[in-house]
Amino acid sequence: MKQNFCPDLHVTVPDMDLHICVSYAEICKDVPEVDILVAQNGTQYVCHPRFQPFAPGTPTIDFFGSINCGYEEGVQMVIEQLLDYHLKFYCKFIEGENYKNCLATEIVNGYQRCAYCKAPFVGESCLKLTQGFYDWRYFNPPKKCESITCIECDNPSSCTKCAPGYGSTTPANTCDKWLDSTPPCKEGTYLETVDKCFFCPEGCLSCRKRSASTQPSVTCDVCDSRYFKVKCRQDDPDCYFCFIGTGCDFDRQQILTDYTTLNALGQYQYVISCTQCDLGFFYSKEKKKCECNIQQYFEILRIFRVIVQFMTQFQKNV
Repeated sequence: MKQNFCPDLHVTVPDMDLHICVSYAEICKDVPEVDILVAQNGTQYVCHPRFQPFAPGTPTIDFFGSINCGYEEGVQMVIEQLLDYHLKFYCKFIEGENYKNCLATEIVNGYQRCAYCKAPFVGESCLKLTQGFYDWRYFNPPKKCESITCIECDNPSSCTKCAPGYGSTTPANTCDKWLDSTPPCKEGTYLETVDKCFFCPEGCLSCRKRSASTQPSVTCDVCDSRYFKVKCRQDDPDCYFCFIGTGCDFDRQQILTDYTTLNALGQYQYVISCTQCDLGFFYSKEKKKCECNIQQYFEILRIFRVIVQFMTQFQKNV
């Protein structure tokens, strides 16, 4: 969403008091209070002390019209919730493997977590490459491809290399065919029929098909390290699935069950407690989970245009 209603060098940022547009012009660096500053050429800039996307980063507008701190390794936009619950945005270099590909990190009550990845990276700690949409060869800046399963493209609509396991049924090289759909099934998939492989359920790295009369028909043997592996029911010792809460970093989650409450399928009912919900979420004591604060959540998403979230969902099994 390009922010065409803002003047040059201004963008929309949530929680900036009554100001819809605030500036990332250099004149606004380190302002102590909200102010309208005038440059030598007479241009006015709305400056805010809680919006400081400057060094060590470089204010950068991406191809979605969104602002970030640039694509240098380790440099990211920090979204910090202050003691008065207002948000502050600033650039920072954060050292470590888990932050080198991070686009934005959130800090809430001292908890630090990478919230969004720089393209073409996805996944927990942004250590995996996308299965498409971006060219794997380019990081600073990233380069878009149109196909959901293209990883190298001369131009966005001309794919030169498909994601692993994909090919094309047309000369246009659209990468629209999943080549690993036939046995032998690759890791992260299971044999559904004698000639067809399917992806394992979300969060499951290794799974297998059970008898057709058994529900659920697929059980998970190995879960991703950021998921809980849990039993389906007491009378079915061979049934496991992978479970994780939303709106809360895995390290702050705890799984709860009394092993007596069952859901509509007759399975154990699990809930996830959280010591600190992510920005855009609040903890419901009644439901014992983080629930979405719709307005704040989508205001933050709007800054980074996180189509990446869709890509992350699409590639949980990569």
